[in-house]
Amino acid sequence: MIIAATGRRTEARPAARPLFGRTFEVDCTVDIEQTTESLHAYVFLDGYEVGPGDEVTVKDPPPTPAFGDRVVCRRRATVRQAGLFGRIWTPIAAYRELTGLYEVGFDERSPS
Repeated sequence: MIIAATGRRTEARPAARPLFGRTFEVDCTVDIEQTTESLHAYVFLDGYEVGPGDEVTVKDPPPTPAFGDRVVCRRRATVRQAGLFGRIWTPIAAYRELTGLYEVGFDERSPS
């Protein structure tokens, strides 16, 4: 506990580490569907928005549903927040990989 100058008690928070990121746990909702209408797997984190370079690992993931089924459950997830370098590098690397898909070459070869 920290007692502020006003005399009120406040909880101490860990200092933000923008250069190195941090790792923490958060509750989440896992939604997996495998039907003729939809094939998806979503993870909705409670109180945190994932940014570029962040990694999310769901603990105790639910089993894969059979065809025609949908599974929605609550789990815990570990979030590894990217540091400054990761947040800057991720969009640059993604753009380079995307533009690599645009490169199409044609060789002038005569049919054999």
